[in-house]
Amino acid sequence: MNIRDFEDTYGKMVDEQLLDLTVQLEDLVPEARQALAAELQRRGKSPSEIEQYIIAKKKGLSKDKSEPWSPVYNDPAEEEHGSGGGKQEEISFMKVGPAPADWVRIPSFGMDESYYVAQCMEQYCIPYQLIKGQGCGQQQYHLVVAKESLKDCVEALKEHFGLTDETAEPFTGECPACGMNLNSAAVCSECGLNFCQDQWEARSKHPFTQFLLANNFGRKPVGK
Repeated sequence: MNIRDFEDTYGKMVDEQLLDLTVQLEDLVPEARQALAAELQRRGKSPSEIEQYIIAKKKGLSKDKSEPWSPVYNDPAEEEHGSGGGKQEEISFMKVGPAPADWVRIPSFGMDESYYVAQCMEQYCIPYQLIKGQGCGQQQYHLVVAKESLKDCVEALKEHFGLTDETAEPFTGECPACGMNLNSAAVCSECGLNFCQDQWEARSKHPFTQFLLANNFGRKPVGK
């Protein structure tokens, strides 16, 4: 297969399948690596997002293929008690039951994204719920948080998705896409991954980015 064949193949894959391939980069031919990096970049996947996915996969935190991960607790009572009858409750900031009417609903994240959204809320100790969105096509989830937590939630997710006020800095270290060691590089010399891409522009059509812009959480002007 040449690079065009890989581009056509990757273009038909969902985000999660592409991210899974990043964990197996050492098994891919150079043409496949280059096409994979280009497709992930086209979809607005930041280097930090790719790196977090790889780390989660290697630690065994990612979804089981036979039982796709769902962020929604369908049976709170079952979650509270382990199979042996004893209480196996883990500390979590994900709330069960109907979301309070005055909580803010933030649209919307794909299944793969919702996994990291949940991890982000847990990391920053923000009470939340993830609710399945309505409609056809790829499953989407809405993040629901209390009004008083909205600012902290937004700031945490902006950092996670690389939606910063500052201009992206050149990258130094091991390229998350191909493993090439780089020093102050704007673009990976091996696979072409762009480290200085403007994430606001790359993710401009994402529902979360549109939510930020519509609610005055957009990028602050330089010097403000």
